[in-house]
Amino acid sequence: TFLGVQLFAWIALWRAGLTPGSGAFASLLYGLTWLHALHTAVGVVGLAVQAARARAPGGWGAYWHLVSFAWLAIASGLFLS
Repeated sequence: TFLGVQLFAWIALWRAGLTPGSGAFASLLYGLTWLHALHTAVGVVGLAVQAARARAPGGWGAYWHLVSFAWLAIASGLFLS
């Protein structure tokens, strides 16, 4: 759902004239949202694999901890600076 909504938003922004080459804000916006979409896609695939192999221990717990720390770092950098 997130990826579909994000694609819809990117298309709307692009049609409104906000392209990645439109300046620093647009570049940062597209860069962070593409990174977030990629992270979401990797997480969804990882959760699907983990659900299929529920008995096998894996490293996806560590992945989600890394994601949590990365989110805290990004949010702190964006909102507390």
